[in-house]
Amino acid sequence: MTALLTDLKRLGEMRAPDGFAERVLMEAGIADSYASFETVLGEVYVAWNRLGVSAAARCASAAEFEAMFIGVRSGVRSCSRLPRLTLRPRSMTS
Repeated sequence: MTALLTDLKRLGEMRAPDGFAERVLMEAGIADSYASFETVLGEVYVAWNRLGVSAAARCASAAEFEAMFIGVRSGVRSCSRLPRLTLRPRSMTS
């Protein structure tokens, strides 16, 4: 057996790093990232991908947002939650 075949067989035993599949899906446009923000309207969930914002909604929980998001986005199979983000006002300079 050649070294290449041996290496390929061993590759099947390897485990991908944590989060690898999610990153691949996001780059392929099959999954989006999302985070929650505290706003004057209450907690708002915002999802985005490499093309921009894909959804924004007020929901009672992350699970509710994920169910709503995956239900309305045809073809999207998952979304990955990022830690809660804090919005900061942009400085207005001329």
